[in-house]
Amino acid sequence: MTGLIIISKGQIRYLPYIIGKISDMTLRPDAIYYLMDRDVESDVSTARNIIHDSGFDFINLIENYDVPCGLRRPMMTAGMPYFLSGFCRNVCIDKAISDGCDRIVCIDGDCIPECCIIEGYNKFLPKDSPSVVCGKRNDAVLGFSDQREHNKYPNIFSDNISEVSYEAAVLDSAVLWSCNIGMNALAVRRIKEINKKYYGISEVFSSIFSGRWGGEDSFLGIECFYDENISLMAMGFPRSGITHIDHPRPIDKYAHSTFLKDLNDAVTVHKYLIENFPMRK
Repeated sequence: MTGLIIISKGQIRYLPYIIGKISDMTLRPDAIYYLMDRDVESDVSTARNIIHDSGFDFINLIENYDVPCGLRRPMMTAGMPYFLSGFCRNVCIDKAISDGCDRIVCIDGDCIPECCIIEGYNKFLPKDSPSVVCGKRNDAVLGFSDQREHNKYPNIFSDNISEVSYEAAVLDSAVLWSCNIGMNALAVRRIKEINKKYYGISEVFSSIFSGRWGGEDSFLGIECFYDENISLMAMGFPRSGITHIDHPRPIDKYAHSTFLKDLNDAVTVHKYLIENFPMRK
């Protein structure tokens, strides 16, 4: 089974377009998990109506989830609460795995999937070894502040599937973005084991970055590279990308510099732990 996870914050207006693309997919997901991060009740009600009218009985609107106490206070930037993106994905991943999904595909609520995205992930995510696959990202309008849109690795998605370098995935954040990423159940289990051993929490996307702007996807790449059991690949399979709808970034220089410091500190600590207290093979 393949589960498609869609996390959203104030992005309900894109849900009809996403559902329309799902109708046109060459292979549909077995289940869809749509989670809205602390959105107003009117938006949640709208989501219920859109999902009901779609006629798809495999779309799950996740409404009942517990936000940890440390994250309940909205951390604000530019007048907006931060997106608890990693936390929301973790909630959906746990639900999908408990429902029997052995492949997980994640996109965001402002990303329109292409028609072959599920077909591509089903083709290149094996079932017998831990694997994480990065999908292609297109932008409807190039944003000024998102460095990932200035791709330094234009050929990495030229093949159906290719190996990802540490520089591309982590240092430049040019390939591994959580708005189009897939993993199998074995990778989920292995990454959870890593986070449990070193940080005390069994989760896929690290809580280190909860309430921050970004970082959880690059850090996932670090975890993959420091565990030789997990493969990390880029998928250029035709029409398997997403189109990201550009929007103003709710960040300022202070928030972005804080994010960079957090990521750098997390990398330093993680490298020390991995090198001095390696996982048992």
